[in-house]
Amino acid sequence: MKTDALIPRRRKNGCSLVIPYSVWSGSWISFSISSLIFIGLWGIIGSIHYPNLVKASNDSSLSLTIYNTSSGELSLKIMLMFALVGLPIVIAYTAFVYKIFKGKVTINNKL
Repeated sequence: MKTDALIPRRRKNGCSLVIPYSVWSGSWISFSISSLIFIGLWGIIGSIHYPNLVKASNDSSLSLTIYNTSSGELSLKIMLMFALVGLPIVIAYTAFVYKIFKGKVTINNKL
């Protein structure tokens, strides 16, 4: 295993980019494990605070919970429809723009 996992890599424009060495070398195991640990810790925090989103310090009945802060059923249905229609459009547009702009950039100094 490489010990220089977080050594900054220099790019041509002089900016440093800190990315784990294992991602650059093609091994995604450490990146995947650290991502799962990050997601797991957020899951633990969420399960500790469930159902409270914000706990009130003076009275527990004034706390914001997932039940008293949720939106109405009609607005949730409308937002679901917007998401089902809008998300494929955003993904298609992103793929289209990526296809157009991919490739090596060359600079021509001929004016």
